[in-house]
Amino acid sequence: MSQISPEITHNDIRKISRQFRGFACRLLRTSPADGVDNLRRFLDFINKNSLIRDYIQCQIKESDVDCNQPGWEYQSLPIDVAGEIKFTYSLLMNFIDGDFLDRQSYINLAYNYIAHNGRVKSGKMSDYVEEFSKRLIHPFVNHIEQYLSELSIDLTPSNERNVINNSGTINHISGQNINAVQGSDNNGVIGDRDQ
Repeated sequence: MSQISPEITHNDIRKISRQFRGFACRLLRTSPADGVDNLRRFLDFINKNSLIRDYIQCQIKESDVDCNQPGWEYQSLPIDVAGEIKFTYSLLMNFIDGDFLDRQSYINLAYNYIAHNGRVKSGKMSDYVEEFSKRLIHPFVNHIEQYLSELSIDLTPSNERNVINNSGTINHISGQNINAVQGSDNNGVIGDRDQ
């Protein structure tokens, strides 16, 4: 993971995560006609947010996926996390940086990727966009959400973390006598304290 600024608090991470999920949800559920605009919003948020941008750049450096070879954008997703992030981010940024984008462009991106990597339910363009979101965008979003979630856990003050209190009763029948042992321990150890 990349280094985070000591000024970033647990609440800052929660706010960034909430905003990220909003943009991601909008892109994941986009209509074909709104795809370019929603992708721009999503990438604009990522690129302006140093925490997420730095995480992505760190993953790009770790990956050996070659995004400069001809036809790379039609390959299947790499198996490793860093490769998935590099591949998806590169594909989306190269697309957005293109010379001419209109409402049809996002449909073309989705169609070209899915046509080279699988099938869809029907021939409708909305199905290509949905499948593109499911196969390419969703894993990318999940990796970033996981990173933000782990940061949030790491920055949660210890007095705010949930404490699990394990307790229980053990009954033992021996002959005609019933012996009961009851214990409670925050460490998860149940037993008779007198032993």
